[in-house]
Amino acid sequence: MKWIYDDLTDARATALSLFLLCSCLSLLLRCAVFLTSVHLQCYFFHLLEVTVALLRRCRASLPLPLPPLVFYHLNHHFRTQEYIMDRSWIHCARISDEYERGVEEFIQFAQRNAINSGRDGGKIRCPCVNCLNGRILDVNIMREHLLCDGFLRSYTTWTWHGELLNLPRVSVTEEYVEAEHDDVVDDRLEDMIRDVGAESFAKAHGYGSMSSDAETPLYPGSTNNFTRLSVVLRLMNLKALNGWTDKSFTELLQLLKDMLPEGNTLPNRNYEAKKILCPMGMEYKKIHACPNDCILYRKDFELLKSCLRCGLSRYKLKQTDDDTIEEMEKHGPPMKVMWYLPIIPRMKRLFANPDDAKNLRWHADERKCDGMYRHPADSVQWKKFDDEFPEFGKESRNIRLGLATDGMNPFGNDIDVYLSPLIEDLKLMWDEGVQVFDRFANETFKLHAMLFCTINDFPAYGNLSVYLRHRRFLRSHHPYRRLKKAFNGHQETSGPPTPLTAAEVYEKVNNIDHTFGKSKKKSVVTNIWKKKSIFFDLPYWSRLEIRHCIDVMHVEKNVCDSLIGTLLNINGKTKDGLNARLDLVEMNIRGKLAPIEMGKRTYLPPACYTMSKNEKVSFCQCLKGVKVPQGHSSNVKSLVSMQDLKLIGLKSHDCHILMQQLLPVAIRGILLKNVRHTITRLCSFFSSICCKVIDPLKLDELQDEIIVILCELEMFFPPSFFDIMVHLLVHLVREVRLCGSVYLRWMYPVERYMKILKGYVKNHYRPEASMIERYIAEESIEFCSDYMSKANPIGLPANSWQHRRSTSKCLRGVNIKLIKPL
Repeated sequence: MKWIYDDLTDARATALSLFLLCSCLSLLLRCAVFLTSVHLQCYFFHLLEVTVALLRRCRASLPLPLPPLVFYHLNHHFRTQEYIMDRSWIHCARISDEYERGVEEFIQFAQRNAINSGRDGGKIRCPCVNCLNGRILDVNIMREHLLCDGFLRSYTTWTWHGELLNLPRVSVTEEYVEAEHDDVVDDRLEDMIRDVGAESFAKAHGYGSMSSDAETPLYPGSTNNFTRLSVVLRLMNLKALNGWTDKSFTELLQLLKDMLPEGNTLPNRNYEAKKILCPMGMEYKKIHACPNDCILYRKDFELLKSCLRCGLSRYKLKQTDDDTIEEMEKHGPPMKVMWYLPIIPRMKRLFANPDDAKNLRWHADERKCDGMYRHPADSVQWKKFDDEFPEFGKESRNIRLGLATDGMNPFGNDIDVYLSPLIEDLKLMWDEGVQVFDRFANETFKLHAMLFCTINDFPAYGNLSVYLRHRRFLRSHHPYRRLKKAFNGHQETSGPPTPLTAAEVYEKVNNIDHTFGKSKKKSVVTNIWKKKSIFFDLPYWSRLEIRHCIDVMHVEKNVCDSLIGTLLNINGKTKDGLNARLDLVEMNIRGKLAPIEMGKRTYLPPACYTMSKNEKVSFCQCLKGVKVPQGHSSNVKSLVSMQDLKLIGLKSHDCHILMQQLLPVAIRGILLKNVRHTITRLCSFFSSICCKVIDPLKLDELQDEIIVILCELEMFFPPSFFDIMVHLLVHLVREVRLCGSVYLRWMYPVERYMKILKGYVKNHYRPEASMIERYIAEESIEFCSDYMSKANPIGLPANSWQHRRSTSKCLRGVNIKLIKPL
């Protein structure tokens, strides 16, 4: 075809030749399509693409217009219209005319291909951002989805609607322009402003300013679609992602403002940037509290200047000669402040995001129901609650909450004072509900919520009591019940205790008169029940069988510490010692382990769990040689001290990995066979209850297994080993049966997030204020990040392989031209 490029003087001859060539190529392409030959399709199409380019070149030099039959052949002989459709409308705003025209063209395209394929053209797969081609809908409903929700922007090859694969797309009606979408800002700011809701704008009085910021260009003449709002959102996203301080962020804004052209609208201070995002943030409440934890200054106590119970002032007093007491109390800062984040607006924000709203009903729409325990919805307590309260269970979007109380031990029994605002919100969510707009379903419904359980650990009670007699949990005919010398010297004939129901607990605590505060007088009457919990103010609380779940993370860590400390005889952590041996003497069991007086020294005979020095060296060398993948756990090598023959610096997750994977390997060939097998079975039990999929038919077997394990541990280890943390193993299987899988209700995510919150503290004199202010800022930025095309989610680490280019050998030496989809 070189002669066509070299000689274009005879315009009519050239046009006629090109016309004949286009007709032949389009016929051949049509034959290749019907023969389903992909290689022939690509070959003829490339020839046709060259011919089309020549036609455009000739068209400008022709004295007469080209015959329309040429373009008729080009358009008619394509099997589908994907080669001539412009798809840049997918990236336009949904309120634009160009987007509406593109939607109509797409519907016509899909209907035509459906009819040609023998299908019903009235129902088509919907490619909106919510349906994702997974639902076949009526054309009118699909049109509404595309106009309201938006077209799936990654769906550029319309294979679900009749388009052929591996065929490039060109336009024969206009010049092809390769749009650099990587450099164009494609944020859905109008969607974000809509989903924030009128309520947030009404509180912040910022709808007009935010709408104008979304339309104001960054600087006059800007061509990259950056607006004042989009730039601030991206910069704040980077600030939160990298933990920049307010001072450093202000300096960066000032530098960028100086670098940009004159007249730019970029704010020059962190304070101004936060004002732009003010409507995106959610409210928090500062509630003054009594320093002795007696009351919160709210409702009836809101106007008080001092506590009614202890008499302490509400404000810090700074006495001067001129001021009276009233003036000092009026102007002084409060003595103690509680920062409360209301849960109701945050639940509304969850449903404002279509992805979050869809995930909130996952347990009802997408959960696999095969009788296994994968989710709390599979548990007995969940199903029983739905049976007792059918109106609540009928709406799958109603929320069941879990409350983690980690880190609240300093308040003790006075924690109820600080839980009162939360309990009031929970009662409102249960009794009345709130109107919430579901962005995924595009409808408003009444949302209700309930507190499913709380998650508690018992570190304060770990060393206060010893619990033996695990044989009473065995079956009545078990041979261990008849043994004497191996246990406490007596046979066991008692049965297991019956757990108290919530109604029985309520009857015991209902009449207890408890006064909150540190200055209260101690009660003379001794009672194991200290107070009536504030959770009983919830109408449904007495109907729940499990109200406070045991945290398996802390139980596993404490058992691991006791076991490793005793095996390696670590000073301060071992459960074996002189007092433990004297307990055996007092109980008149295991006389061979009694301490022996040797002059001024006391000799403790070795027990079955005592390791020799060579065994300790073998144990530590085994762990020191372990290598794990990055992120699997801590560097195990750094946890082993070969000099002292002990493990140091074990965190909760390190104990988790050690108990379930490493300890059974490290003790092979060490200790007696019976002791070694019992410890291995204990590790296997932890691994079984922490599985993500649990067979409920095997729970009875697991319960019997852990009781036998505890009984065998009683035969080997001293009584001091069996503190309350070890005894709690008996109740774990029952909680799995009633509340579901362990991994959804342990404190690993809570502990990790507590570390993040502690990192928010920049002012160590005001740690709570630092945490709340930065949390509120990141909360709003995280919400906005879902609507920005290139923003990274906050808190999710990026994998190192995500930014690497492919080095596949199949692409080396091949000249490939990448055509970006419109």
